[in-house]
Amino acid sequence: QGWLHTFHRTRYLKRDGAENMHLASKFAIQYDILNRLDEASSDCHSHLLQVNAFGEPKAP
Repeated sequence: QGWLHTFHRTRYLKRDGAENMHLASKFAIQYDILNRLDEASSDCHSHLLQVNAFGEPKAP
């Protein structure tokens, strides 16, 4: 949720330009990290679906 608050603060609060740029870049970095984590977890999930409870590959 932290990145969302950063995003809203960047958009809605009247601040000086430098701070807005700082918050916007912070948001972009955190958003990128979230996307990467999301991709990693879905990769992990698809890998888990390909093995059985004993860690052996499932028949296709």
